[in-house]
Amino acid sequence: MSSRSPEPAAQAAEEFWRDLAQRAQWDVPTAARDLGLSLRQLERLCQHDLDTTPRACFQRERMLTAARLLAARQSVKQVALRLGYTRPANF
Repeated sequence: MSSRSPEPAAQAAEEFWRDLAQRAQWDVPTAARDLGLSLRQLERLCQHDLDTTPRACFQRERMLTAARLLAARQSVKQVALRLGYTRPANF
């Protein structure tokens, strides 16, 4: 098992998708619209870059963001509202 860091292109792709997910507030149609792409085009791009779907990518990024915020001692309610949950109980 190699302990090398990801290739620069792969790292840049991950950063692009992380930023896109956050800017679109984890909403795939919003992300597609912001980029001027159809949903299908966005799906193909994500599949090419990350070998996954935009929905799976965005959900993963949302949960990683939640973990970081919770680790920084923000309350569950604060994190839920910041991540776009209308009801903290759904988080």
